[in-house]
Amino acid sequence: MHWDVNWLRLEKQLDTLQQQVNQTKPKVKQQTLCVQLETLTQQYQQLEQDQFTYHRALADISQSVHPFTLDTAQWQLFDDLTTQLAAPLTTLTHLAKLYGGDKAQHAIDTFEAQIPQFANGIHAWWQWVMQALATETQEIDTQNWVLTALLPWVYWTQQTDKTRKPHLKARYQQATSDAYDQLMADAMTLKLDDTQRQYWVHWCQWMCAKYQRTSSAVEGRNGYLSSTSSGQSWLFGTVLEGAHHYSQF
Repeated sequence: MHWDVNWLRLEKQLDTLQQQVNQTKPKVKQQTLCVQLETLTQQYQQLEQDQFTYHRALADISQSVHPFTLDTAQWQLFDDLTTQLAAPLTTLTHLAKLYGGDKAQHAIDTFEAQIPQFANGIHAWWQWVMQALATETQEIDTQNWVLTALLPWVYWTQQTDKTRKPHLKARYQQATSDAYDQLMADAMTLKLDDTQRQYWVHWCQWMCAKYQRTSSAVEGRNGYLSSTSSGQSWLFGTVLEGAHHYSQF
């Protein structure tokens, strides 16, 4: 089930009930229909809000599962990731109780059980980066520049190029812009010559390309929290049942 299909069904139910109100002459029955119409309209508005909340929670999760934080470009490790995911997962759990039942909750539980694996994957990537960098140069200043200035910019540039979702692309573009400003503000950037800078850009591109984004569990076609039967369709069952009931008058 998809949002647009269910949305059209609910709108149709509202239209039908509105027509019944307009065509009903007995005042008592018309008043009854008006009450039902108001109730259904409130449900519709709540569905709109819950849909927005649902997508925002998914976006928050997807934007959290990275080796860098979006806002500060700092390293993100286990505790940071757990903290970032707590609020959106709580939101999804609340929506699952309202709309999704056991199937939706199972999807959330499955995702939560994988968080340690996500964090371990990020940690392992950071270890690999550090070890690989140490074999390339022993210069501490160069290492720090690569890790804190160049690598975040290259990483967010690649994420911006890879994502197809407009809201994520816009957020990653902002992170890329912020990382670029930080890169240009670092004295080491201008201290290196063009050949050296290009070498390290290619090295960072290679390292970032090897990083397998663990948030595919959110963004991927078959992701636990994406648009599967246990995902978007949670938000319709209760409301559509009510709409069907009211349209019988």
